[in-house]
Amino acid sequence: MLRFKHEDVMGNDFSRKEFLRTACSGALLAALGIGLTSCDVTSDKNDEEPLLPPEAITIQGNTITLNLDFGGVDVLKQEGRWFFILEALTLVVNVDGETIRAFTSVCTHQGCATDWSFISGNARCNCHLSQFNNSGVPVSGVATVPLPEFQVTRNGNIVTIIKS
Repeated sequence: MLRFKHEDVMGNDFSRKEFLRTACSGALLAALGIGLTSCDVTSDKNDEEPLLPPEAITIQGNTITLNLDFGGVDVLKQEGRWFFILEALTLVVNVDGETIRAFTSVCTHQGCATDWSFISGNARCNCHLSQFNNSGVPVSGVATVPLPEFQVTRNGNIVTIIKS
C-alpha cells in the first residue's frame, strides 16, 4: 500500500486519510454551493485601504524599500521569516537574523509567480511544488534552475532591494 504524508504550512505532517477527509469535505461543500466565511471581527471589510501603511513598503521602478519598523514587514527582523511582495513579484527572506536576501517570485520551472509558501525553511512554488532554499537553489520538485537573486542592502531597519 502506498504511504502518503503531506506537510501543511505550519510544518505539521498529516496522513493520507486526514488529507482525503479534508479534501473530500471541501469538495462536498463546494458541490453543494455552501461557502465558508471568516468570523474574525478584526478583519477590515474595506478593500480600498492598504493592508500595510504606505511607509512600510515603497516600490519605485526597480527599487523596493522596506521599513521593518512597521507591523507586517517587521517579521523580516527574525531569522527564517519571509515576506512576499506581490506587486513587485519578489520573495524576501531573513536568512540568519541579520542577512536578508531577495529573489524573483517567478519560478524557474514554468513561470508561476504568485502562489508561494514557506515550508520547512524553503520557499515553495505551489504551482508544481518546487522548493528553493534561502540561496534560491532548487532543493526539490521539478525546477532545476535557481531563482534569480536581487541586490539587497540593509541599514538598520531599512532594507533596499534593487531588482536587476
